[in-house]
Parts: sequence; structure tokens; C-alpha cells
Amino acid sequence: MRHPAVIQPVGLGLVALLAIACGGDTPTTPGPNPDPTPVASITVSPGATALASLGITTPLAAELRSAAGTVITGQQVTWTRRGTGATTVSASGVVTAVTNGVDTIVATSGTASGTAVVTVQQVAVSLTLTSPIQSFQLLGSTATL
Repeated sequence: MRHPAVIQPVGLGLVALLAIACGGDTPTTPGPNPDPTPVASITVSPGATALASLGITTPLAAELRSAAGTVITGQQVTWTRRGTGATTVSASGVVTAVTNGVDTIVATSGTASGTAVVTVQQVAVSLTLTSPIQSFQLLGSTATL
């Protein structure tokens, strides 16, 4: 007759060795950095840009630096817009022109922020008038087209 397997007690040294060899409860993949370098300043590039047509997009980039002036990577940056509502800005810093005006785009990480000014001013490339020919006799005369 067979008996179920019986686990025999072993010395504590062997149990500790097995726990260490198996890794215990320690995860094997690194987690987020628990103490990231604080961001002291952010420079947004380009610092100013103009968009000449609605729907045009332009990417902005944020360079994060520590108090010592070293470039910091891997930190989250939040993009927002303030101003006339001339633009929208995506979570990755891509700006889209939606109407004429001037907006300030703000990149924030921790307590630091940097800005860029975006001007949207549509530029006419051509103008076509479809009204009959008007003749003006006096300086300052007007006509409705």
C-alpha cells in the first residue's frame, strides 16, 4: 500500500537558501524611480512660433533640467494652453491652429514650468472677387461686393 508523500522538516539554513534562490516576494522587474531628480527648469522649443493657416500643426519639445543644470529624462510633462483659444495642444506637445490669435503653451513637470508663444495669423495667398466691375469717382468711395 502506498502512502501519500510526507514532507519532512529540514534545517532552517536550507529553507533560507531556497527562499533566497527563488527570489522570495521581491519583484524581478524594476519599478518606477521612487526618488526622481527634481525638475528645476523647463525650456520649451521653439520658444515662439507663428502658424499661417488653420489646421496646421507644430510639435513643441520640453527640455527638463535639474538645479545643477543637468538634463533630466523620463519625467512626465503636462502640456496646457492659455490665451485667446487660437490653438489646441496635445498631451505630447503638438500644437494645432484653430483660429487667429495668440496663445501661450505651458509645459509643466512637478513645480517647474516653461512656455512658448504661438501666434496664429492666417495669410491670404490669393483673393478672388466675383463682383461686377465697380467705378469709383471720389477718394474714399465704397462699394458692397
